[in-house]
Amino acid sequence: MNRLAGSFLLSVLLCFSMAGCAAENTAEQTGTDDVSEVRNTVDAYLSSLEDGDLQKSADYLADNSKVHQLMEEYEQQTSPILEIFGDIEMTDELKDQYEHFADQIVTLSFRSHEIGEITKISDTEYQVQADITSVDYDDVSHAVRSFLSSGRDQILTEEKKKELKKIYDEQGQTALDNAILSEMFDYMTVHFDEIAKDCSTVKITAVFTVTKENDVWKISDAGSGQ
Repeated sequence: MNRLAGSFLLSVLLCFSMAGCAAENTAEQTGTDDVSEVRNTVDAYLSSLEDGDLQKSADYLADNSKVHQLMEEYEQQTSPILEIFGDIEMTDELKDQYEHFADQIVTLSFRSHEIGEITKISDTEYQVQADITSVDYDDVSHAVRSFLSSGRDQILTEEKKKELKKIYDEQGQTALDNAILSEMFDYMTVHFDEIAKDCSTVKITAVFTVTKENDVWKISDAGSGQ
């Protein structure tokens, strides 16, 4: 579930919008307890992403939420960051490490959010507008590329180079490539704020559809703001 939640927000940062459109049939905002619970659902979802708790964020999604579909569709695409590494043949272990690295980039890129207008559609459905501030993902991609071209010496100490030479001598080029990338993923995750310090920020306006499911309000869809 971590990978799904992370991929969803990653697609937001890449595209600056979320698939789908807000419903046109709107109603007046009300001051009921439902409104408070609906607000809390979206706020908790975004806060959990902001806090890096990607697994918890999934608790606020409905079982049949279209957000799940958005994430699955995104996962079928090749991440632009992954393309940076060219034709390197990654082991399954390194692919898992990359997915963790990508999730962390998403979380660390996510800066803040503000809940806006809440619109009642029916007794069991509301729409919630939220302004999301994040690091500009184009800048993030550029920063990662720049680091990979100039920051290798920060990671590969003389002692580490000796270890890598041994890996190359005993296991070959593919094993060496994987070992180097593993070190870089770990370093970039820990030092992401430093790598992305000069990146600009963008504001994304999103509309979340929140529906009542077994007496609990959960997010069933997400779309770009009008």
